[in-house]
Amino acid sequence: MSVREQLQEMGFPPARIEASIKNTSGSLEDAIGWLESNQIDYDKGVYAADAEEQTVTGGVSVVGDTKAPDASAAPIDVDAQEAAAEAEVEKKPLSKEEKEAKLDELRAKAAIRKAENEKKDAAERKRNDEISKKSQKDNQAIKDEMERKTAIREAQKKRKEAADDIAAKKRIKDLIEADKRARAAEKTGTKPAPAPAPVPASKPAAPRAAPTDSRMQFRVPGQPPIVKTFPVETKLQAVAEALSQDIGVQAGSLVFTTTFPTRKLTNADFGKTLKEADLINAAVIVSF
Repeated sequence: MSVREQLQEMGFPPARIEASIKNTSGSLEDAIGWLESNQIDYDKGVYAADAEEQTVTGGVSVVGDTKAPDASAAPIDVDAQEAAAEAEVEKKPLSKEEKEAKLDELRAKAAIRKAENEKKDAAERKRNDEISKKSQKDNQAIKDEMERKTAIREAQKKRKEAADDIAAKKRIKDLIEADKRARAAEKTGTKPAPAPAPVPASKPAAPRAAPTDSRMQFRVPGQPPIVKTFPVETKLQAVAEALSQDIGVQAGSLVFTTTFPTRKLTNADFGKTLKEADLINAAVIVSF
């Protein structure tokens, strides 16, 4: 396993890994030592990508000063700076035992950091699973409601068909009985009794007046259902703008999804009215 892969396994950020490899001899021990000694600079953003200009001189990383030079300051003594850099490099080397102890310490810290990252990832996965389950539950609730309404309509239709069939059979029976009485009267020479008045066919139910308002139910992930009422001639753009004020999302990014049948209405459909979009007293799932 390469030094880069080992550092990734320990949980160090990619930017810091690349900086440690660039500024050391490339060994695992040197890279970890550099990461530990430059932790404070990293926290301040010194080694963030493209944040500061970096140069490498004699194997030592030199971070560019972001402050503009003071015109009144004394001239910079280059030899003194080089001497100070060399003195910084010539530090007392650690013994083998000290190096091993330092390496164990850094690995322990890396293990703690990795465990913390895994804990955060697990919490995020759990949160996403909860959101997904709630969305599925909301979708199932809408599906169940649509199936219930469909079952009611089918039952009403069957009852009407049965009633119409009974009325038709009775009319036929009455005609047959009237014909029998007429034939019997001809044979006996008596005037046949008047046939009973036919039962009028059941009149079809008067058509319902077209609705003028639409009661909309919006299912937003992570929120309770939102119910609003709009005139049926209201355009979807106005509906989206009204809903966006409640959920804090740009109206143009909203997508309305129906379940029976499944349709997606995006901002390309926002020029339609609720009536044109067949969204009269409907429930929709909102995504963005």
